[in-house]
Amino acid sequence: MTVPVLENQHQETVRENFRAGAKFNKAYLLMNVLAATIASYGLFANSPAVVIGAMIIAMLLGPIAGIALALVDGDMQFLLKSLITLLAGTGIGKHMRQQPTHTSLFILIFKRLVKDLFLSFEIYLLELSRSVYHA
Repeated sequence: MTVPVLENQHQETVRENFRAGAKFNKAYLLMNVLAATIASYGLFANSPAVVIGAMIIAMLLGPIAGIALALVDGDMQFLLKSLITLLAGTGIGKHMRQQPTHTSLFILIFKRLVKDLFLSFEIYLLELSRSVYHA
C-alpha cells in the first residue's frame, strides 16, 4: 500500500516543480533579457551557434510545461498565469530586436543552417558507406 502513496507524493512534487518553473520572477526576466541580448549578438555576428545558445539560455520551457500541465489538469487559472509568463518572456525578445535587419539576418542564418544540415548529412552518409564497404 505504500507504492500509491509514494506515487502520489512524486506526482505532487512534479506538479509543484512545474508551477515553480512557470512563475514570472526576477530570475526569469533576467535570463530572458540576457538570452535576447545574446541572440541579438548572434544575429549581427551571423553565428547560428550563438543564436542556438541563446535559445538554450532562454527560460521558456517552464511556462510551456506549465501550459501543458494546466491543460492536463484543467486548471484555467494556472493556464492563464503560464500563458502570461510565456508571452512576457517572448515579448522581451521581440522588444529587444531591431526590425530592419531582423528579416535579412534570419534568412541568412536559415540558409546557413540548411547548408550545414545537408553537409553533416552528407558526411554521415559518407562515413556510413565507408563502414559498410570496409566491414
